[in-house]
Amino acid sequence: MTDFKSLDEDSWIEITQESLDQMAVYDWLNIPTSGAVLIFSGNVRNHTEGREDVESVSYEAHLGQVGPRLHAVEKHCRKNFVGIDRIALLHRLGTLQIGESSVVVGISAAHRDVAYQASRWCIDTIKQSVPIWKYEHFLDGGGWGPNAHKFVDLDSDDGGAFPS
Repeated sequence: MTDFKSLDEDSWIEITQESLDQMAVYDWLNIPTSGAVLIFSGNVRNHTEGREDVESVSYEAHLGQVGPRLHAVEKHCRKNFVGIDRIALLHRLGTLQIGESSVVVGISAAHRDVAYQASRWCIDTIKQSVPIWKYEHFLDGGGWGPNAHKFVDLDSDDGGAFPS
């Protein structure tokens, strides 16, 4: 089930409960002007800070804010990194098992430097500005991810804060 999807010629933004298909993202990003196609996949791992017994992870989101905030990430990324062809920002919701992809950031650009820089900036900014929460399931219970915080508004009057 897809909760939000926005797809046009140069941006693909999606929040879904379905598996994230990195090959489909790669195929969409790969256009003749792009000498670099970079995909970052954030996967569920079997450990977290101080725990080695993660069994699964559940993601929840404030759906009314996720789409607009992902669009803000895309807009600011294009402003900060000149030369980007296409941007894909996809995040999965629901319960995911170890090894499954929870987030995919895809960038295509003429040159690799901008693709690497933009990809890193996007994933860091998504974590700081998009209201998606992670609940970790352990052998003996569970708890919310350790990085809960107030989300940064990229389109605030002061221009928002950007990760370095």
